Amino acid sequence: MRKRCGMIVVLLMLYPFAVHAGQEIVYSSFKSGSWQIWATDPETGQDRQVTRESGDVRFPSWSPDRKKIAFATNQGKIRIMDRNGTSPMTLEWLEGKCDQPSWHPSGKKLVYTAFIYAGGETSDIWEVPLAEGKEFRPSQVVTGEGVEQFPVYGPKGKTLLYTRFHRDRWRRVVEELVVRDLATRVEYMLTATGKQNFYPDWSPDGNAVVFASNMTGDYEIWMLASQPTRLIRLTKSPGLDTQPCWSPDGSRIVFVSTRSGNKQLWVMQRDGGKPTRISRGNAECKDPDW
Repeated sequence: MRKRCGMIVVLLMLYPFAVHAGQEIVYSSFKSGSWQIWATDPETGQDRQVTRESGDVRFPSWSPDRKKIAFATNQGKIRIMDRNGTSPMTLEWLEGKCDQPSWHPSGKKLVYTAFIYAGGETSDIWEVPLAEGKEFRPSQVVTGEGVEQFPVYGPKGKTLLYTRFHRDRWRRVVEELVVRDLATRVEYMLTATGKQNFYPDWSPDGNAVVFASNMTGDYEIWMLASQPTRLIRLTKSPGLDTQPCWSPDGSRIVFVSTRSGNKQLWVMQRDGGKPTRISRGNAECKDPDW
């Protein structure tokens, strides 16, 4: 019995979060003739349509308890609904063209990007508190020249990871990853490549960040890991690999790729192994959140 218990401990060390396998991935797809929110079980392939909005919607984001989904509309609004698409609510106090919502680990607030197009390319990152189905006044958490976007909280909610966009002297797009301490407002650059680094996502244990980058000339998925610090290329495929997102247990990564033609959802192991297409049909898919 002691030997069997030892084997169980080893298995738990190797696969500490296996109980979460099968949780749905939400994403946006053109399957119904417009961009709507869908959900798929990566284990069974079972797919379901979540929204039937009159206009296009995108960037779905699971709440921490997986009971709610926040998403953005093509009118620049942020909406929240139940996991089955019921009880939709529009956040009314948000200004600008709002996009890319992401939940705080507590489930009590959202961070999002607000774009202002007058006078050039400009956006800032805002935070809106939520409680008992109500919204409160949003506050600005990141501001600066150019475009700040793709915000995501750290696993403990004390830091914010986002991208800062600008153009170099040759007018080429440069986008770098930035981490901000939300209490002290101290920031540091996570990348400094002079290339495009975007769509970051923090691993559930906080020890790694995945993101898309064209630092080798093609758009691939990369991981910046700590303990020890190292930069790892996870994909190597012609075309576009982008929008990586961790599974809840940190063992796998869902991403968008054009390797099979147009944009489809793929899943790979955290080391880049065993890439597998999980979306079906020919309609494009994007903006996954696991």
